[in-house]
Amino acid sequence: MTKDLNIQSIFVQCPTWVGDFIMCTPSVRALRKKYPQAQITLCMAPLMKHLVEGASYYDHLIFYDKKKKHKGVRGLLAFRRELRKNKYDLAVIFPNSIRTGLVAFFTGAKKRIGYERFGKFILLTDTLKRPLENGKKMPVYTGGYYAKLLGLIDATPESLYPELPILPETANTAKEYWQKATNSSSFKMVMTPGAKFGSSKLWPARHWATLIDLLHEKYQANIMMVPGPEDKVITTEIAELAKSSFYIHPPSPEGLTTLKAFIEQADVLVCNDTGPRHIAHAFRTPSVVLMGPNDPRHTETPLENTLVTRNEGLECMPCNLKICPYAHHACMQELSPHKVLANIEKILKKEGKL
Repeated sequence: MTKDLNIQSIFVQCPTWVGDFIMCTPSVRALRKKYPQAQITLCMAPLMKHLVEGASYYDHLIFYDKKKKHKGVRGLLAFRRELRKNKYDLAVIFPNSIRTGLVAFFTGAKKRIGYERFGKFILLTDTLKRPLENGKKMPVYTGGYYAKLLGLIDATPESLYPELPILPETANTAKEYWQKATNSSSFKMVMTPGAKFGSSKLWPARHWATLIDLLHEKYQANIMMVPGPEDKVITTEIAELAKSSFYIHPPSPEGLTTLKAFIEQADVLVCNDTGPRHIAHAFRTPSVVLMGPNDPRHTETPLENTLVTRNEGLECMPCNLKICPYAHHACMQELSPHKVLANIEKILKKEGKL
């Protein structure tokens, strides 16, 4: 391990996925505590801006847009020129890709830490090996995986609770929308039917519609569905199939900004195994998570107030694939709305909401 330095400026390469970034926030917070004098710059996808506005654990944001502005080799070299406008003493690289190793090298930081994967060790000064199980990568909680990396600089987080900010004006806007969505004295529920990961994580529209009807018939639940920009098709199908009314918040460029506030003010969130689940964790909002192809060990933690609902017993689980390689997609297609309802009731009773 290289000697510690007088750290005045820190570059942090953040994870790309919303959920992964949220699980990373305890580690970013730990960097702030370890180096209170340092200027911390978070490098992230443009979408993530709305997640962190107002947070105290960073000073600057820089956006790496690998799909548009910084696409390909030419875009990466252009980003290198942007990075060299600043001087960094420490670069912390949470993602695993070789591309992020190059970004770390381009910062010019004398100390560059990250996991030793995909040949990145030649681009970093301090590395950590990923834990293995029988010669294969061991499924571990992602937040703990990021936290362990900071052991290289003696900055391991004291707590793995994620942290997200909400601006006061956003909270007020969310309250106004909830007034539109609230028709009874029953509990308030947010539903997010999408999944950017791939179709393998999607619960069918007919099941969402059945669940909405069950909740309306039994509890007159106040349901707000918050789709992402890519969720128009499934949201339309749900609206056509459901016999009961529910509120749909239209997608917007600031979607993550308002979604945070909606979830923070809700009694429960129902979602696929996607980013909103981790937003709920950050705000201690109970959640019922519909999980299909992924290994739950990557996301499960006793700190999270959630009930993961799965179609247990399938030999093909977990496949961790974006598209089901079989025709049946049984992990989600056969996940019963009644089973989901039972877990919603269980978690709401635990919270004293039923």
